[in-house]
Parts: sequence; structure tokens; C-alpha cells
Amino acid sequence: MIPKIRLKFKANEYNLEFSSRSIVEMERRGFKAYEIPEKAFSLLPDMFAGAFVANHPDIPQSVIDEIYTLIDDKAELLGALCEMYTAAIEAYIAELKKARNGLEWEKI
Repeated sequence: MIPKIRLKFKANEYNLEFSSRSIVEMERRGFKAYEIPEKAFSLLPDMFAGAFVANHPDIPQSVIDEIYTLIDDKAELLGALCEMYTAAIEAYIAELKKARNGLEWEKI
């Protein structure tokens, strides 16, 4: 099961998670997961915003920024987001491995 974050802000509930679609969108915006070890805290706001894409794609960036500003323990948030991101990629890879659409190929 892919972990999620649930939070409430101004009477709204948000369910944050990553999906293959939201990860593609993040990458299109320039997010590079391999940079996290070197730029963890400068990438954290982008990663946080990316977690809204799967379930709340139309939320204004200003609202995401306001929520982010109010969150305590951003180091713990980073850990949770990294866990969620990794789980989404692992689930996607597992799905690719078991897809059997009838078209076989081989490396020669």
C-alpha cells in the first residue's frame, strides 16, 4: 500500500499522495528525485506541492505555499514524502513487470 498524508486546512481535507501521473507532472516541472540528497530542503516545497497533484490538481499554488509555511517538523515531512515517492515508483515498476498485453519483445 502506498502511504499517504492527510491534512486539514481551513475546513478542507487534503489527501496527499504520489501516482505515476503526478510524478510525470513533477518531472515535467523540473523535479529530479536524484537531487534530493544534495538539495533536500530546497526541493522539499516542490515535492510537497507535487503530492497535491494526484488528488487536488486545481489547488492554487498560493494555498499550497500557505499550508507548507504552517507545517511543523519539515524534516519529518521530508522523510514522509520521500517514503511516499519511493513507494509510488516501486508500485509503478511492479505494475510494468506484470502487465501482459500480448506484445512480446526481446533484447538482441
